[in-house]
Amino acid sequence: MSSIDGLVGAPDSPPRHASKGALRLMSKTDALLHAKENIRVSSFHPGFIWTPMVEAFSRESGDLEGGKKAAAELHPLGRIGDPEEALVASAGRDVERPVGRRASP
Repeated sequence: MSSIDGLVGAPDSPPRHASKGALRLMSKTDALLHAKENIRVSSFHPGFIWTPMVEAFSRESGDLEGGKKAAAELHPLGRIGDPEEALVASAGRDVERPVGRRASP
């Protein structure tokens, strides 16, 4: 699992963006390497998912609810995803999906 940070840059954490971008490219490379073995490799790039890490970041800002609201406003759906939703989306039950596909909710 990567992150939306693997698709877009931001001035907040260059090492995070670089590592998430590397995961995306590694997934594409692995998809090509293993396609003849009928092994599909995809990458998943969610936005904010309400995890303990995101909660801690919001708490450190001094305003848990305000941080949660600000993060939710960055998403087209207007809310932060939950871990179960991310797990289902990343599992990719569709076996016919293209090799090397990236998924971004």
